[in-house]
Amino acid sequence: MKVSNIFKVLTIALLVIAFTVSVISCKEVVVEEQQQEEEKPVVEVSNETKEEIKEETTPVVEEETPEEIEWEGMIITPIEGLRFDKGTFYAKAGNSYGLEEGEKAGVFVKDAVEINEVMESSIGLRPEVIEVLQKEIMGEEKRFVYPFPIDLEKAKADLGQDKMIKIREVASESLDEWAKKENTFWDNNFKMEISNVPLGTIIYSPVSTSPDGYLFFGNNDRRNDYYHLNFLTNSSLEGKLFRGNERIDRVAVGIDAIGIKLLPEGIEEKMVYEDEAPFPTYRSDVKMGTPVAEIISKEYLNDKYWDEKESPIDPSSEPSISMSYGLSQLKDPDKYLETGLENLLTLDKEKIPVFISPAYE
Repeated sequence: MKVSNIFKVLTIALLVIAFTVSVISCKEVVVEEQQQEEEKPVVEVSNETKEEIKEETTPVVEEETPEEIEWEGMIITPIEGLRFDKGTFYAKAGNSYGLEEGEKAGVFVKDAVEINEVMESSIGLRPEVIEVLQKEIMGEEKRFVYPFPIDLEKAKADLGQDKMIKIREVASESLDEWAKKENTFWDNNFKMEISNVPLGTIIYSPVSTSPDGYLFFGNNDRRNDYYHLNFLTNSSLEGKLFRGNERIDRVAVGIDAIGIKLLPEGIEEKMVYEDEAPFPTYRSDVKMGTPVAEIISKEYLNDKYWDEKESPIDPSSEPSISMSYGLSQLKDPDKYLETGLENLLTLDKEKIPVFISPAYE
């Protein structure tokens, strides 16, 4: 055999041996790793540790707010940040109203008021809560709403079960005549006539005003217990609100009442004639929910009071309050409208009216 052939045979043999050794080594490594896996000690995990691991890995699911609450035969949509329990609203932790957790924030009153001869339940809320809801409505719906300025829970207790405050929406004929003559109206004007108001009832400011916006008009020439309270909202709202497609530049809530005294006491002495106004006035800033007047006598006021030399007062009737909400455009041409129930704050699909509940003790 030639040397070259011998060399080829030796080379092939060496390659075969090397490959065989490599395969055997790989098998040994695999077997060794399997043995190590089998020989690993089993670690016992306690039940407490398992619960801790479960808590860490399970996503936290926040408790969902119920979509609606049923109480006294009514369906009430929950108010964010408040908890409802047996007719009463309580503040939740971290609420946006500045109330402490567990603090009473409002109340549901069954058959609280009669509106246009229909008995209605109502919800009373703290001014802090109402202002947040009001701001949300203004931002989302671009319309202004205000609460009923009397504590209907207390009024119902004072009147007893057989009587309640009555609200009637009526046409404001004198204003209609003026507005149509001046051609400064959107449509017919309305106001709310409020009767059966018990003596001692407090009227609260239904809005927060700017320093130039809160005016008392007193008719001292004829009676010293008749006042027109005009609450102008902050001027920063001008042009940001609408009624349908109509822009609103200024909003105001007006309350006419006879047989009242102003609060705090002593305001009457501060009233002065200004800008050739027919009545003395008093200007002041005021926050929503501030007590501004108290019903002190049983007398009745209606539109004819303005037109007759002697006021048509029926001493046997309950006190009455006339209330309206004014919308205006300040640009040319000027426009003005008074509405009745249209802008009263209501909640839920059932349109439950909201009244001001004063701060609870």
